[in-house]
Amino acid sequence: QAPGTYRVSLWVNGEQVDEKNVVFVDGPDGHLVPAMTRKAYEALGVCPDATPAFAALPEDAVVKNLPQVLPASTTTFRFSDQRLDITVPQIMMRRRVRGEVDPALWDQGMPALLLDYMVTGNRTRDLSGSHMPATDSLYGNFRGGANLGPWRLRSYAVYSRSQSGDRPAQSDFHVISTYLQRNIASVRGELTMGDSSTPSDVFDSVQFRGVQLASDDAMLADSLRGFAPVIRGVADTNAQVTVRQNGSIIYQTYVPPGPFEITDIYPSSLSGDLEVTVRENNGREHRFTQAYSSVAVMQREGQMKYAMTAGRLRLSGQGDLHEAKFVQATLIYGLPHDLTVYGGMQIAAAYL
Repeated sequence: QAPGTYRVSLWVNGEQVDEKNVVFVDGPDGHLVPAMTRKAYEALGVCPDATPAFAALPEDAVVKNLPQVLPASTTTFRFSDQRLDITVPQIMMRRRVRGEVDPALWDQGMPALLLDYMVTGNRTRDLSGSHMPATDSLYGNFRGGANLGPWRLRSYAVYSRSQSGDRPAQSDFHVISTYLQRNIASVRGELTMGDSSTPSDVFDSVQFRGVQLASDDAMLADSLRGFAPVIRGVADTNAQVTVRQNGSIIYQTYVPPGPFEITDIYPSSLSGDLEVTVRENNGREHRFTQAYSSVAVMQREGQMKYAMTAGRLRLSGQGDLHEAKFVQATLIYGLPHDLTVYGGMQIAAAYL
């Protein structure tokens, strides 16, 4: 077939992704190969930094020999079907995490006023004849709030009232905490202004009044919460990868030929080695074991958990510390090879 522009259906790793006009040129072996830009390959799901050679290309650079910049990749043009098959190792493709939702699709909810309350009361009378005065008591706690756009206002207050006999009634209304809060999707964090408490991942949790920005695991897909190892391997053909823990299948996927990497495993327990089976399309299988155990502070490779707080302490019975100004920052980060580093700093006026 002659070089030129053909309208083809585009298939990437066995899935049809598009139908478009593609320019074809003669390849090294005499067969037609696509001449597509780096930007076009990124639109098909290739990672911008898949390899150093690919990352170094300008966006409009035309790639005529894909395996040269993406090793182990292939292109096959089936002229009779007007179909272009592109195979790229899974490790070079953008991750599509199970259960992940694009933040652009998140719904902030509707404007609302909220009130949750509980009120209890009792009257105590002496029936023994000792003429003790009757006692009345009333107690209530109230949790109120308002939602408007991304902002959430919350307040917690308590009320108590007691009266004994003819004595004047004693009552007290106390606002325990009030804060304004919103999500910051770009940093997967939550901004809190007002009364709250610091996380307890690195330091002991303390009550404070001030400002805090902290990561929120609820913004992650379920399959990215908690710790799990990264499973790496190589498939010789289009292969099925199955992961078992304690004899049960916890993950299964299909990968193209070449290196692969699985980052969204969700283990069924905090310990128990993972048995990985790679079944090639010719029926051949090979297995390996991925060691696994976890403690609460551990993070997945590349995952970060953080918190930054500034304000005044809200402590009782702590002398000069009970309203001391302070700044605190903590960071937990998952490294390769199932390692996690963490640390933090605290600066308080009472320490200086």
